[in-house]
Amino acid sequence: MLEPAYERLHFFSKITALTNCITYNQLYEDKTLLEGGCPPHLLFCSSLNNNPFADQVYIKKIILSKNKFDLGTGYIAIDHYHKVINVAFRGSSTRWDWLHDFLITPTKYIPFSFDKYEEQVELGNIPPCNNCKLHSGFSLFLSSLQETFLETLEDTFEEHPHYNLVISGHSLGAAIAILCGLEVKIRGYNPTIITYAQPKIFNSEMCEWVNTIFDIHKLDSKNRKTNSIDIKSGYYRVVHINDYVTDLPPLYSHCGLQIDINKILIPHDLTDLSYTGLDFSQDNNVQLPSKIVNFKDSSLINISLSTDLLHLYEHRHYFIQINECDYL
Repeated sequence: MLEPAYERLHFFSKITALTNCITYNQLYEDKTLLEGGCPPHLLFCSSLNNNPFADQVYIKKIILSKNKFDLGTGYIAIDHYHKVINVAFRGSSTRWDWLHDFLITPTKYIPFSFDKYEEQVELGNIPPCNNCKLHSGFSLFLSSLQETFLETLEDTFEEHPHYNLVISGHSLGAAIAILCGLEVKIRGYNPTIITYAQPKIFNSEMCEWVNTIFDIHKLDSKNRKTNSIDIKSGYYRVVHINDYVTDLPPLYSHCGLQIDINKILIPHDLTDLSYTGLDFSQDNNVQLPSKIVNFKDSSLINISLSTDLLHLYEHRHYFIQINECDYL
């Protein structure tokens, strides 16, 4: 993996972690990070030495769920240095979020932008999604998705038509990120999806459809042929070794291209990453036993037993502690 790809994955993990600041009302619209858009005690927000782009990343819109039963809290930011529009979604934060995590009954996929979906299918731009089903808990995001959010995103693109779009999220937020990415794709845009610790949410038919509309097989072939990773397009899942959440729930499948973090403790460096692409286990996408790392490092002695058994450390650490606001 080349340095630019690593730097992008690391940077977007921090952009994703900022979603947790929304929980504490510490993210502010209409400001750059350096101007106080996020907590000044975070060096990522207040120090140009730590984050040379802090004065170039502008918080455009806070995305709040309509009520506590809805999913999809996050924000839209504009990164003028990298010419990127960022959309990031928060992971599980409230007890209602966790409830949705466990509503695992499959349900029929009905795009929020259904009229545009039918139009794209009729034009031959995308194939129909036949027998597509997804995790019912995460499908609630589609029913709670607000048109004003999509309108804000489209207005932002009109202001910056040459910027790229990157949608990211961690855990539950990762599932929301790919669902949002599908809606944006259906509307004719070309987003890059980067997810961290994403659970499985699609049936096999929907996975094939997702891979098709994101041209995943072609992108995987290109990455392998050039021995590099193009993270300016496509759909990438970052998986921390031993993170059990990425293997759940059973009977669902993963799609997109997988990048593995093969070291337990942070920091995670370039040499700790490997590209799996489409070559993850096809046995319900469970991580291969040979890749599971034993918890025998003496430096982990202070990690609690429950965290050890549930591997919550791995789930919460992707380059940084990604599930909190205070570790940037």
